[in-house]
Formats: sequence, structure tokens, C-alpha cells
Amino acid sequence: MIHLTDQQTEQVLHYVKSAVGHSPRVLDELFDHWCCFIEGRMASGVSFDQAFDEMNDHFDTEEVRQIEQHFMTCHPDLPWLRTFRRVGSMAAMLILMVVAGVDAQRRPDISPLFDEHPITSRFGDRTHPITQEALHHNGIDIKVDINTPVRSTADGTVTKVYNDPKGHGLYIIISHNDGYETLYANLSSANVYAEQTVVKGEIIGLTGNSGISTAPHLHYEIRQNQNPVNPEIFISK
Repeated sequence: MIHLTDQQTEQVLHYVKSAVGHSPRVLDELFDHWCCFIEGRMASGVSFDQAFDEMNDHFDTEEVRQIEQHFMTCHPDLPWLRTFRRVGSMAAMLILMVVAGVDAQRRPDISPLFDEHPITSRFGDRTHPITQEALHHNGIDIKVDINTPVRSTADGTVTKVYNDPKGHGLYIIISHNDGYETLYANLSSANVYAEQTVVKGEIIGLTGNSGISTAPHLHYEIRQNQNPVNPEIFISK
């Protein structure tokens, strides 16, 4: 497992301080997030400098601005929103989540898998691998062997367990707090049922290759108030 050196850790901390100020609560959240991001990228073979540059780039990505806007739309009356509009998008989103007091157990901020696996298709516009149509990919596809345990990424209630052979295959939808909803698709089996309450980290099913799929993988989505958002922004562990 990759761990940052003291010098690298100090570099990340200095960057976060320069971006968002010195509030201990905000710094802790952002510092932990960015260290996990960099360590994850380094584990995949990327150098620290490259991962650090990617971290910097994430402050301006369009998908993060969309998440920020979704949050602001849901909380239009919060008086401190104008302050955070002047902060970089990634920082603003995380700060908003911290200051708004979103319960960590109810926020889908962990990976749906227990171990790291490569992402083969990211959130955003893409050419569908089977239909060859230009479509927006509402989630991420994670390459993983069949029958690998899948976990709920936050506390919630299962709202749907369904098999769609011409779409997502066997999939599970879980409703969480603050309008969040997660979807886990292309499964081989489900361990839960509709209206069942689950806790963060609980195994809900096994990965598979069901539905329209070119290879075994997990399709994972996060929605806030029915709007798809980039899961990679939320995955911190």
C-alpha cells in the first residue's frame, strides 16, 4: 500500500491551505480526501508529481462544478453559499458538505468494492461500447472478477432490486439521506430486497456480467435529487 512521505504530505497540506484557508474542520476533510486521491493514483503507477498535478486540475473539472451547483440548488437559503462560489469547484463541494453537516455514515463516499480495481469507463460523454452511440455515461464501470462482494456506500434503504437483461442486468438501487441515491448494476446476485435497511459497508450483492455488458464489471452510479453526479468525486476510501 502506498503512503505519502512527510515531505509529500506537507506539500499537499500547504496546497489545501492556500486553496481554502485555515479552518481546521475544512482542512481535515480536504487534506484526507486529497491524500487518499494521490495515494490511490500512485498505487496505479502514477508518480507523486503527476498525481499532485491531477489533484490541482480537479479543481476546475466540469463535473465537479455540476455537483457544486446541484448542492447549491438544494440549499438556496444557506447564507454562506456566496463565499464558497469564489472557491475552486472541488474545494467548494467538499466544504459545503462539511459545513452543511452531512452525516458521514449517510454520505456515499466509499468505494462500492473492498479493494482497489481499475475504472474502465468514466463518468461523462462517451461512445457506447456496444451500440456505438454517443451517450452520457451516468456512472463509472469498474473492472472486477465475477462474484466479488459489493457493499453499500452509505446507510440507506433499498428501493429496487430488478433484473433488466436489455439494460443494467441485475441491479440494486439504494436511497440515502439528503437526496442521494446509488445504483449497483451488472450483478450476478443480490443479497438484499426492496425496503430493506442497510448500513454503510454492508455486502449487498456480488459482481457479474449481466445485462448489456462486454466483460465482467460493476457499473456504479450516484444521483443527487435524480441528477447523476461523478462517483469518483465522492469515493475517498
